Amino acid sequence: MTHAALNHTALTDAEHLRLYGLDATVCDNIRRHRPFILTLLPDVLDRFYARLLTFAEARRLLRDDAHVAHVKSMQLRHWQRLTEGRFDEDYARMAIKVGETHFNAEVPPKLYIAFYNVLLIELANLIAERYATAFPDADATDRFDLMKDLTCVLMYDMECAITVYVERANSIFI
Repeated sequence: MTHAALNHTALTDAEHLRLYGLDATVCDNIRRHRPFILTLLPDVLDRFYARLLTFAEARRLLRDDAHVAHVKSMQLRHWQRLTEGRFDEDYARMAIKVGETHFNAEVPPKLYIAFYNVLLIELANLIAERYATAFPDADATDRFDLMKDLTCVLMYDMECAITVYVERANSIFI
């Protein structure tokens, strides 16, 4: 079954981005911290998958170590794009593809959302542990702003993918 194309513009118009607080200040902060965030990601993903694989439903979706390694590499690519802080048509196409991949793999929305939460927690833990060393002149407000801004980005990113689930489920009934 083919699906009608999800409207990229609806995901990236100024009002939708404003809903998530994705303004120039947030995007600049994400870009400024990009190298730091990307250095954390291998450890974040290791912790993430260690937790994920404690659940039978997740183990069912991840066939073997090679599959996990492939999924991790795809997530790293996604994060490279996320940390560019550009939420435009190219980003929307990528986010929709992520949503379609998860939908087609039959990842239940409850798992997608719950494990996004795990990812955010692991990222927050590592930022809390390593921020002061990476940015010795920064204060607690800078660390808080990074976490706040990452939360905005991740909630928006998750909503873009979950929108695919809703669109696909609705198209079944049309």
